[in-house]
Amino acid sequence: MVAGLLALYLTLATNAVASDPSVIPPPPPPPDEPNWVAPTPRPPRDPSKPQRDPTLRQKFTPQFPRDAACAGKNGSTTLVLKVDENGRVTKALVEKSSRHRELDRAAVEAGELTLFNPEIYNGVAIASMVRLPFDFIEPAQPPAYCALSVDLRKPIEAGQAAMPQAGEHAAPRVFAAGDRIEAIVSQYAFVPTRLQASWKRVRDGVAISTVQEQTRDLSASGSRQSSEFVLQQAPPLAQGEYLLEIFVDGQSRSRNRFSIR
Repeated sequence: MVAGLLALYLTLATNAVASDPSVIPPPPPPPDEPNWVAPTPRPPRDPSKPQRDPTLRQKFTPQFPRDAACAGKNGSTTLVLKVDENGRVTKALVEKSSRHRELDRAAVEAGELTLFNPEIYNGVAIASMVRLPFDFIEPAQPPAYCALSVDLRKPIEAGQAAMPQAGEHAAPRVFAAGDRIEAIVSQYAFVPTRLQASWKRVRDGVAISTVQEQTRDLSASGSRQSSEFVLQQAPPLAQGEYLLEIFVDGQSRSRNRFSIR
């Protein structure tokens, strides 16, 4: 009878701990690396022998991921690094996340390349663990590679080099009547985005008529996307000056001049 009551008490107590969110049992140590959590105890420090904490020899600056920079992401990542007796990092773990996976990944890559002067303990170089922060600061101005780009061209044949990209301040492109003219528009889309291409006839720098308009809807992918716009020439356009204007969500973002000779 006593044994039965004792078993019932233990069962109720166990269920109470599991259902109480304020009572959290300690997590088990990782089975593959017990020394990462619990280093081997060291012998007593001998004051008669050289001692030195690990110090930075060469810190690598992480590359700010382009997609993250263009999205305006920033933050700080703190790593815990396992440094061997030669000062090389053998393991890098994220202790405090920036809350952006791509920033944390860049920090880990830089941390793994960082070099240290190893710790000296009782006159011997030994492995140790070091905490190292990395800060990702959003630039004051978006980098140039974040901007919309327009490549106005004839289709590229196999083995043919691409022509330099056109732009608002570039010299007008010259095409022959009947040429297939295409525009490759590259744009970051962090929210659903609409691109509009407006092909216009120009006289004395002023648009006098719209030849063709096209739209593309971009999904929120968080990365650079390319869209192709092709000017239809049926019948071929007359010789003269033309303009391709690109709108992003209704806002004019790029004006590209070209002519047909």
